[in-house]
Amino acid sequence: MDDGAQTSNSNSDNFSKYPVEIYSGARIVTPIGDFKNMRTQLLNLSKNAITFAGQYVIGGWGCGAGCSSTALLNVQTGKAQYLDQMNTNADCSNGLKAGIDTRANSRLMVMTGAIMTGPDDGSPKECITQSYVEQNGKLILAM
Repeated sequence: MDDGAQTSNSNSDNFSKYPVEIYSGARIVTPIGDFKNMRTQLLNLSKNAITFAGQYVIGGWGCGAGCSSTALLNVQTGKAQYLDQMNTNADCSNGLKAGIDTRANSRLMVMTGAIMTGPDDGSPKECITQSYVEQNGKLILAM
């Protein structure tokens, strides 16, 4: 499970275009919605170093039978969201390395993986790289 480790698919110069200060206050965990039964996972995740947009940590956990989930936790607001834009744990057939590339002091997130549009039969997938920018707690596809 990739828990926020940086990959090298992206140009690091782009990260400096989206600067942000790193939050250093008390950390909050609010397990609501899809995360209401995940208090322990979120508490453990909240102890990790900030890895994205000055106030987020990225991590994940297994969800059974080879499945895994990647989540983004805002330690300032306590809100969490799944990173389900693409499968960043995919076995890429086109030479790309699946993963998530972030910087603690940047609002840019670069994801490389497979867009899942149907059943996953376990075979290697054609992967793509997409960039997102954090805006008011949402990831917006960067153009």
